[in-house]
Parts: sequence; C-alpha cells; structure tokens
Amino acid sequence: MQTFVIIKPDAIKRGLIGEIIKRFEQKGLTILRIEQRLKSRVWCALHYSNESLQSEVYHRLVASMIHVPLIGIVLEGEKAVTVLRRMIGATDSTQAWPGTIRGDFGTLPVHENLIHAADTEELAKQEAMYFFDSRTDG
Repeated sequence: MQTFVIIKPDAIKRGLIGEIIKRFEQKGLTILRIEQRLKSRVWCALHYSNESLQSEVYHRLVASMIHVPLIGIVLEGEKAVTVLRRMIGATDSTQAWPGTIRGDFGTLPVHENLIHAADTEELAKQEAMYFFDSRTDG
C-alpha cells in the first residue's frame, strides 16, 4: 500500500527533515518518490479543497505553505496510510501524544503542524498527483 506525506515549512525551517524521514524508514516504510517543490496558491486550493476557502485557517495554511519549498514523499509499506497517520499524531500538535512526530516536535498551532499525511490511499494518489504536477509550482 502507498501513501503520501508532505513535510511542511515549519519542520524544514527547524531542521527536522532527517529525523522525520528516519522515523519513516525505522517503521519499515519505503520511499518511492521524494521531491522538494515551491507550491502556488493554485496548488493550495487543490490540496485543501475540503477547507472553506474563506476561513481564517485556510488563509493561514496558504500563507505558511507558499513561501518555503515543501517536501513531498510517496511511501510504501504494509498498511502505510494507517501506520503513517498514527506516527504523525493529532492535527493540533499541542494535543498530539508523545512518541508521535507532532507530539515530539510540534509547538505551533494547527496551520503549522510539521507534516501532512493523506488519510486514505485514494486521497494519497490524488494529493501526490497534484504535488508532483509542475503546473501547480510557485
């Protein structure tokens, strides 16, 4: 099974890329594709299509995601979606359990929570397609 994850700007700025990737590999997930890309507002609208485009949370997400390159990763492994979602922890880093990525490293509010992971295999395919499409680069 495959899944898709994005390492967000707050993790990149804090030098957590290696630690996050190390955790994926230690859990037995295999990296199939990894790229760093600067994304645009168009990509944000596609990626966060389930969010209200008028909400304050959406505007904060966009502002945090379009000025620093993001790292998109396709991972493969047994029950990859479920395994990865458990590894990253609660969306609000202040509520995430110790031992999860967000619980161990997160300090910021929901819109800057280190990492994104698709919650279904179908969504992972769609998100990866949008991420790796150069037409949505910033």
